[in-house]
Amino acid sequence: MELKNKEEIKIKEYIGPGFGLVGGIMLLLVSILFFSEYSLILEFYPLLIIPEIFTPILAISAIISSLLVINRKRFGKFVLFFVGIVACITNFIPIQTIPVNGGVLNITISGNFFIIDPFLVALGGLFSLIFN
Repeated sequence: MELKNKEEIKIKEYIGPGFGLVGGIMLLLVSILFFSEYSLILEFYPLLIIPEIFTPILAISAIISSLLVINRKRFGKFVLFFVGIVACITNFIPIQTIPVNGGVLNITISGNFFIIDPFLVALGGLFSLIFN
């Protein structure tokens, strides 16, 4: 019976970094997408450089801090939670609007896939704080 409890604890320890890794990888994919799309219109909208720089920094930070939590580095869970909070906040701060087919597209400081990836990173940081 004690072996089962140790396995359950071990699985709980990897839930937070798992969410952080998935969210970080999604952010990294978004940053690649931003780099390929925004580079074409960067000369018309120079503020688009901000999400091109900020999103990969958040993504790499989330991935590295998740790996630190997996390797049992104590400060990794705090970094992961901080990166998740920063990603969530910067996801809702618009810096520029671009007119598109009669509508407008709001560009925020950091990018996302359907608003889920910054919350995955923050949730991963929160689970890491609780379980690790």
